[in-house]
Amino acid sequence: MELKISTVYTKQRFLRFNDYFWTQRKGFFALFAVCTLIVWGCALLLSIFDTLSDTIRLCCGLVTVLDITLLFSAFVLPRLTVKKSPAIDAVMEYCFNEEDMNISSETKTEKANATFKYAAIVKVGKKNDDLYLFISARQAYIVDVSALSEIELLALKALVTSHLPARKVKWK
Repeated sequence: MELKISTVYTKQRFLRFNDYFWTQRKGFFALFAVCTLIVWGCALLLSIFDTLSDTIRLCCGLVTVLDITLLFSAFVLPRLTVKKSPAIDAVMEYCFNEEDMNISSETKTEKANATFKYAAIVKVGKKNDDLYLFISARQAYIVDVSALSEIELLALKALVTSHLPARKVKWK
C-alpha cells in the first residue's frame, strides 16, 4: 500500500516541533534543576554559617546565567528565529511505501527529492496532528496526518512500527 501525504511547513508547525522536542527532555531538565538546587542550597547553607566566599558567589552567578541561557535558547530563541527559516512555507510531499519513503520538497528557491529507507529513522513521535520522523537526535521530518482517515493512520502506524523497535515509537 502506498500512502501519499502533503505537509506545509509553517511557523506554528516548527514551534510545535520545538516544544515537542524539549518536552521529551524531561530527564535533562530534572537533572539541570537538581544541580541548580544543590548549588543554591550549598550557597544558602554557607551564607548561614557566614563562610560564603567570592568563589561560591561567582559559581552561583554562573549557574544562574547558564540556567537563563539554556531556557532562552530552548524556548525564546526559536520563536525569534523561525520566521527567517528558508523552510517556512515549504511544501513537503511524502510517499510511504513498504520498503522506503520518498520525500519531495519545494521551497521558494529550490526543489529536492530524496528516498529514505526506514532504517534511517532513529525515532518516531506523534502529537496531535503532527508525526515527527527523527533522522537524528535533533532533526525530524514533520508529517501532517490531520487529513488521513483512521484506516490510513493505522496503516501508516503499522508501516512505521514494523521497521522500528517499539521503544523508538511514541505514537499518541
